[in-house]
Formats: sequence, structure tokens, C-alpha cells
Amino acid sequence: MRRPLVLAGLLPALPALLALTSAGCHGRAPHLAGEAHGLAVETRTVLLGATEIALVVHTTETTEPTFVVLHTDEQPAVDRGLEAIRARGGRLVEVRGQGDRLVNFELAGRTWRFDPNRIFTAAGAAASLAAYNDSAPGDVLAAALTEVQRFADAVLDATDAGSLPVLVALHNNTEDFYSAASYAPGGDLAGDAAAVYLPPDQDPDDFFFVTDRGLFEALAAEGFSTILQDNARAQDDGSLSVWAGRRGQAYVNVEAQMEHTEQQARMLEALARVLVEAGQIPK
Repeated sequence: MRRPLVLAGLLPALPALLALTSAGCHGRAPHLAGEAHGLAVETRTVLLGATEIALVVHTTETTEPTFVVLHTDEQPAVDRGLEAIRARGGRLVEVRGQGDRLVNFELAGRTWRFDPNRIFTAAGAAASLAAYNDSAPGDVLAAALTEVQRFADAVLDATDAGSLPVLVALHNNTEDFYSAASYAPGGDLAGDAAAVYLPPDQDPDDFFFVTDRGLFEALAAEGFSTILQDNARAQDDGSLSVWAGRRGQAYVNVEAQMEHTEQQARMLEALARVLVEAGQIPK
């Protein structure tokens, strides 16, 4: 079904963007340029209460770009990220929890659960614990919150997030649940977006979500659905994009439907072109 073109917040760039050719979702995935790069793999163990959680760091001779995959059940994102860094170099950090979206840990005689992409601000970490766990005495809850925040710090440390020119998260979604259309006018998350580009005849499940206007315009110019976070007004859900936006950190989420592996590969190739042209990663 043809979807409408949405250019909210993009009037200055409208003439150029209307001339773009959309990147399709079909056909063979393009070959990423560059020779094969060997990977070194390091497993960092983070102890949460009585539970060990692994952060697996895959690194070539260069650490740029750096990718992070926060949800253990989004294996296609891991696979596409590894293909990309083998082809042109870089680093990928993946959270390996218990196999599903949430991370579990044992503390004070009970099991706690949290979303590892909702813990990078104090408010977000507290809300994630509240959403997935029963009530607990204040001191026990405070201890659990400390563990979750310590885990967030470990993820940021493994990616060197604060010192990178750009941090790239890789995510997968499912049909009719979360998409670029969520940020269009009237969408559930419209208030979080400063600008929205939705080209026609593209699945809105496959999109870029960024904190930097220059990256927004460059990725939209590549013909992909792209959302610019409103860093001043976005709700504090503890996500990595909110953490980055508050710091003025350039951040990109490469979001694709679980089955759209070829499209996610194309998106990573386009992102590499954009980052090289911006001088944010080596050629």
C-alpha cells in the first residue's frame, strides 16, 4: 500500500528531498565495500546481584563505527552488524542476556527484570524496574536500581560511548508494533520527533532514528525513512537515544523489521557512506 510522504520539520530542505529516489526493500543485498577484516572477540562479564550477564565485544583493527545491540532477541541486527564490520572494519558490542528482550537478575531472594534500552537515565531505569517487577521495600528497590544503573555504565564503557564521533544502535522490530509512522503527526510518539521523513512505497518498519540534524538530512537524502529526535522535548524513557540527545552526542538507530535482513544491510551501507562523507569514520 502506498504510504504518504511526511516532511514534518523539513521545509528548508523540501526541494532537495522531493527529488530523491527511494531505496527499495527488494532484490539482492548489496556487497559492502572493502576487504575482509578479522575479528577479535572479548567477553566482559557484568555481575548483577547473583547473576552474570555477558557483554560480547567484537572488534577489528579499528573501533569506528561502533555498533551496539541491546536486546538479546534481535539476532538479525547482530548478524548484519558483524557482516558490516567484517567488510569495512569497526566494533560491535552485544548484550547477551537470557534470550529474550528483557534482562533478568537475582537479588535479595527474587528475580528482577528490566529493558536494557530503558536504563541510561535515572528516571528511565527506575521506570523500567517499576514496569516489570512487583513492588518491593524501598531499600531493596534502591539496591536493584543501583545494579541496573551499574549495568548501564558497563554498556557505555564497553562502547566508549562518550568519546565516539557517533554511536550506532542496531534494532529489529515486528510488524504493526513500532515504526517510523509512530513519529508522524498523530502518531503515538509524534511529540518526540523534531522532523520526520517518510518516503512513499517504503515499509515504515525500516528507518533511521537520529539525534543530529546533519545526519538526519544526509540519511533522508539517501532515500530512507528517517526520524530526528527532538532532544529538548523527547520523553525521558531511559533509552540510549535520550542519553545521547541530552549530551549532544551523535547517535543513529538502524531499525528494521526482523525479517528485512537485506534492507538492514542496505541501510548500514548507506550509513557508512554518510559517516565517511561527514568525516565521522575512516574511509
